[in-house]
Amino acid sequence: MKTETRLLTMILAPLIATCAFSADWPQYYGPHRDGTSAEKGILRTWPAEGPKVLWTAPLGIGSGGPAVSAGKVYLLDRDDKVGDTLRVYDLSSGQELWNFAYAAPGKVEFPGSRSTPTVDGDRVYTAGLRGDLYCISTTTQKPIWHKNIWTDFGGGAAVPAGPFAPRRRREPKWSHSGKGVRITR
Repeated sequence: MKTETRLLTMILAPLIATCAFSADWPQYYGPHRDGTSAEKGILRTWPAEGPKVLWTAPLGIGSGGPAVSAGKVYLLDRDDKVGDTLRVYDLSSGQELWNFAYAAPGKVEFPGSRSTPTVDGDRVYTAGLRGDLYCISTTTQKPIWHKNIWTDFGGGAAVPAGPFAPRRRREPKWSHSGKGVRITR
C-alpha cells in the first residue's frame, strides 16, 4: 500500500465511519467551526484492530483535510509538478465522482495540499498552496470565480527596498495555507 493511500486511509477511515450515516462536516472543524460533533454513540476508543476501512483512494502527500456534504467527500489534492486537484468521492462507495484540476506548479519546503475545502449548498470553495482561491459549482463542476491572493491582492511578505532594488513582495516561505474558506453572504 502506498504511503499516500495509507495516509488517506488514516484520515478518512474514522471520518467515514462516523459520518456515513450522520450529519455533514462541510468545512474545517465541522458545521459550526468548533470541532464539535452533535452525533451520539461515537466510540471513545478504537477496537484493537482499528476502525473498519470502508474504502481507500490514492492521493498525493499533504496535510489538508476532507469536507463531507450531501453524501460526498471533497478533498484538495496536490502534485508539485502539475498543480491542485479538487477530488469528489461518493461517501458510501469511495468512487471518484468528478474532479477539477488547475495548473499551479512549484515546490515549497513541505509539499502537498494544506487546506480543507468548504462546501456551501451547490458551491465548494478551495484555497490552494500557490494562493489560488476557487469557487466551483457542484452541479456543473466548473469554476464560478477564481482569484489568486498573490497576484490579485498583493499577498506575501514585504521585502524592503535596497540600494539597487525597489520594494517588492515575496511569497511566504511555506507558501499559502488555509484550513477552509469562511463563507459570508
